[in-house]
Amino acid sequence: MTTPAINHDPPRTGRLTAAWLVLIGLTLAGGGLAGLQESSLAHGAVLALAAIKGRCVALRFMGLEHAPAWLRRTVLGWLFGVVGFIAFTLI
Repeated sequence: MTTPAINHDPPRTGRLTAAWLVLIGLTLAGGGLAGLQESSLAHGAVLALAAIKGRCVALRFMGLEHAPAWLRRTVLGWLFGVVGFIAFTLI
């Protein structure tokens, strides 16, 4: 029985730079939304942006794009579970 091949090639720099720029944009957008007003909509939008940023970090920078599906699902499930719990406490 053979084991599946694992891709050990480092990610391309252009993709990481693009992801980094997206993260900066989302951070600025979240900061702007957080400073606007105290409302449930603003809190929800900031949490949604945080979830998107967390997913981007997990997939791009932690290398979960090429990880086994069970590991990717576990990490992303934990992330969205924490975001969901925080959202629940804000209700």
